[in-house]
Amino acid sequence: MVEEDFGPISSLLYAWVTSFGFMRSFHQFIVSQMSCSSGPILDVGMGPGVVPIRFLERNRSSWAIGLDPSVSMLKIAQKRGARSGVYDRLEAVRGTSTHLPCRSSSLGTIIASLSFHHWGRRRESLQEVRRVLRPGGRFYVYEFHPSVAGGLLGILARSHTMDGSTFVRSSVGSGFVRAETLKVGRYFVGILVK
Repeated sequence: MVEEDFGPISSLLYAWVTSFGFMRSFHQFIVSQMSCSSGPILDVGMGPGVVPIRFLERNRSSWAIGLDPSVSMLKIAQKRGARSGVYDRLEAVRGTSTHLPCRSSSLGTIIASLSFHHWGRRRESLQEVRRVLRPGGRFYVYEFHPSVAGGLLGILARSHTMDGSTFVRSSVGSGFVRAETLKVGRYFVGILVK
């Protein structure tokens, strides 16, 4: 599996879905977890940019890098950033998890929200995440928990789920000093500490 590259139509559809209440709640949850993070942050697979934009709205002195393989998603994120007044603090970059556009040991926080399940070369990607994190830095993975079932959320989230054992298996041998997993309501959170 390679990382998903959304085209123009699927990008617009995905951006539209992010306006649904359950997605707004999910993004608010992520940003509340990040509120203690001082920037810059890197969002790997940022999609339409909701998470870094919300983070920047709450943290006026920070900046963020949003990475996505889809040019269409990057354009949507840039437009949303301009509308939100954070355009000058959001660097939207085309790329994948295997080649992060950052210096070694340069970031304290890297996130992947609803993108980690797309990473086809997780071991290589996690080595790259580790390279970019400062000592003590954290990598946060946010996905829906597999227990989400039924209704529209269950249908949409079915391919965007992860549990603790899958996450831990993915991180074995990646060189992080600690792996943590949490289930918070319908959300799965994985944390790797360098």
